[in-house]
Amino acid sequence: MALEEELPSERVSAEPLTPTFGFWLRWFDDLDGSRELLERLVRDATANGQDTSRVVGLMQLAITECVAGNLHRARELGSSAYELGKDLEVRQLTKMTTSALALVDANLGEVDEARVLCEELRPVASGSGGAEIDLESVLGLLELSLGNFEAADAHLSRALEVFDRVGFGEPGQFRVHGDAAETAVTVGHTARASQIADFLEAHGKRTNHRSSLATGARVRALVAAAEGDLDAALGACDRALVHHEGLEMSIERARTLLVKGVVERRARRRGDAKRSFEQALEIFEQAGARLWADRAPAELKRTGLRRSSGDQLTEAERRVAELAATGLTNREVAAALYMSPKTVGANLTRIYRKLGIRSRAELGARMAERAQT
Repeated sequence: MALEEELPSERVSAEPLTPTFGFWLRWFDDLDGSRELLERLVRDATANGQDTSRVVGLMQLAITECVAGNLHRARELGSSAYELGKDLEVRQLTKMTTSALALVDANLGEVDEARVLCEELRPVASGSGGAEIDLESVLGLLELSLGNFEAADAHLSRALEVFDRVGFGEPGQFRVHGDAAETAVTVGHTARASQIADFLEAHGKRTNHRSSLATGARVRALVAAAEGDLDAALGACDRALVHHEGLEMSIERARTLLVKGVVERRARRRGDAKRSFEQALEIFEQAGARLWADRAPAELKRTGLRRSSGDQLTEAERRVAELAATGLTNREVAAALYMSPKTVGANLTRIYRKLGIRSRAELGARMAERAQT
């Protein structure tokens, strides 16, 4: 890359290194570095009229933001890449952008949209290695998020089978192992989940990739809890959270907190469980991970304790509430915040419940009151 920057543009290869390093750095947990290079690629490609490079940059940047937990930004980038890719009518670009947008929608909990995109991807994914892993992992994440564990296990097992058969070695390339292990535990295959933990922990120790170490520890917690060793499970959760420190992967941290809360509840540490669930819920809501955000209150309810500060809005909810209170429609709020109208509606449902109101008129009055305090 340093040599490339020293050369005049006409001496640089038709395929410069920037996009390659941009997504490699994401595999290795350097999301800031990935973002910087990919944003540069998008800027340069836009300025030079290089539409193909621009699509690649937007698509890879959408995945980086998705991994980081910036889902609304990822949706904006992924949609731009998808539309531009379709306009260019390049089959490989269409496949990649469809896969990226499906991943973002699955994380957002936009189930119908993600399923439609997966159906678009299916004809070109079969037998194609990486695209097949992408398809099966997205479908598996959707089913896991919805609580359909048998279906999730079928998809995610298939994704790992292709991963191993093709010979991929870097779990950060697809980030499917944690989901596959969680579904394996829920359907009673703890031995398979333990093997995944072995792989992730060995990879993390060899490479010092903290995401592998964090996910591996979370899988250990799930296995230990399934086997009834709650002390070992809590220790594994704590190790996972230590590895999460410094990682810009908020949703992954929230999922570890969710597991920790379940283990704490089973260990009759209700106050600790409540705190873990509330922290997880706040992260999920801020990210816009709707299906995971729905799961956290359900788990909290099982502790027998009520959520603290029930009228406290998250940052994402506050932004939605402020715009909706001005009279904007859901679609207009969605456009302003780079959300889907369905996500805006889900936020408003939670806002109304928290504030104890039923209409936009009441929302306007309540937001005016809050502004004065």
